[in-house]
Amino acid sequence: MGTAAVGGAIDARLPLLPPQTTERATGVMAGSLRWLTVLALLGAVWATCPNVNWLVIDSKCYLPLSVPPFSEAMEQDARAMCKHIHPTSMLPEIYDSDDLLVVEELSQGLSTWLGLYRSDSYGTWRWRSSSSSLSYTHWAEGQPNNTHSCAVQLKNGYWETASCNTTSVKHHVICYVNSGY
Repeated sequence: MGTAAVGGAIDARLPLLPPQTTERATGVMAGSLRWLTVLALLGAVWATCPNVNWLVIDSKCYLPLSVPPFSEAMEQDARAMCKHIHPTSMLPEIYDSDDLLVVEELSQGLSTWLGLYRSDSYGTWRWRSSSSSLSYTHWAEGQPNNTHSCAVQLKNGYWETASCNTTSVKHHVICYVNSGY
C-alpha cells in the first residue's frame, strides 16, 4: 500500500489512489482529506469496476453524476442514465450504515435518489434491483408517509419518500454496481 498526498502533505494512513481516481475524488468532492479518509475507513479496495471514473468503496463501484444536466433528474430518468452508463448499474441501495455514509458523502450536500420503491398500497418498500425487503432503514421522522412511491436520501442522511415523476424538484444521481459486476 502506498501513501496519498493531500494538500501537499503525505498521509501514510491513506491508500495511494490511481491518478485518475485522485483527480476525480479531489476535483468533485470538497474537503478531499475528509473524502479520502472515508475511503480508507470503509476499506477502499481496488476491485473490478466498469472504468477508472468509478470509485471503489467497500466492494462496490460508485459513479456520482456531477455534471449538469446529468447531475439531477426525475427517478425514471436517473435509473435510465445509470443503465445507459453500464447495463448492471443502478441507483444506490443501502444495506447498512457504511452504505449510508458513502451515499451521504458522494451526494455533495444534495438529496439523492435511492433504488428504493413502494411495491404496494400497504407501504411495503423494496430495493429495486433485488426486490428484497428492507433489512436496514434510515427514515426521517414521520417517514415513510406512503404518499409517494420513490425515495431519496436527504443531505442529512435520512430517507424521505418522493414523487417519482416530479418536475419541480430534481435529485442528485449516483450510479452503483457491485464490484466485479
